[in-house]
Amino acid sequence: MITSSSRYIAALGAATLLATLTACSASEPNTTAAGRPAETVASASAFGPHNDADVEFAQMVIVHSGALAIARLAAERSSDPDTKGLAESILTARAAEIDVMTSWLQAWGAEVPEIGSMPESDRDAPMPGLVTDQQVADLDDASGPAFDRQFLSLMIEHHTSSIARADVEARSGESILARHFAATITGDQGAELAEMKSILRR
Repeated sequence: MITSSSRYIAALGAATLLATLTACSASEPNTTAAGRPAETVASASAFGPHNDADVEFAQMVIVHSGALAIARLAAERSSDPDTKGLAESILTARAAEIDVMTSWLQAWGAEVPEIGSMPESDRDAPMPGLVTDQQVADLDDASGPAFDRQFLSLMIEHHTSSIARADVEARSGESILARHFAATITGDQGAELAEMKSILRR
């Protein structure tokens, strides 16, 4: 079984890699993001060509925002060390992913959805894997082993959706950075998915 500390080291390494990829892509002058003076966003040309599939993939930030809410609860309240450690690593890795995808959308001049909202392309149909406010509230009301099972079930659904969207990006995307990131998601979240299913079977 992977230990909590090794999970954290792996998640931190993934976060560093994502930050490096974004920084290396910014070969042209950057502009400061509005409301975020300490951060910069590379110009669209610095990221290379992209298409609609890349934009839709980056908008997974909405799904990830829900994952952060339930992972934060599990990191604070889970009674199972393995579940708690997994939640901590998810918090680290997903937060880094959100920052990277947000910077892409800003550079591309695409919609950056508000936390808790849906991108325009998904407003007519529920986004698979989206963690709703009600689900977060229900998880907050749970406790003990039931809390852990509920958290793992929600996160399994989220990861399954994320991997499916990453597969679409790998087939249809144009951005080299986004396609590389999709491969990273498939590998990393695939491993997390297998571990969560293993914990549920215990």
